[in-house]
Amino acid sequence: MSLQLLLQGLHLLPVARPLISLGLLQVFPPFDLIGRELQEVLHRLDGLYHLMRDRLHREGRMRRAH
Repeated sequence: MSLQLLLQGLHLLPVARPLISLGLLQVFPPFDLIGRELQEVLHRLDGLYHLMRDRLHREGRMRRAH
């Protein structure tokens, strides 16, 4: 996934998440593909967020231990 697509996904998060959770992007055929792509972007962003958060927590604990 390109960084540009990832950044576009970040920009769309506030709009896309409620639409996807309500299933509105799957109702109309043109939006079905967009909905699936947005779900994939959101899934990857969630994973990236958790990885970064865990890394920051680990680094913070390591700093405090020294």
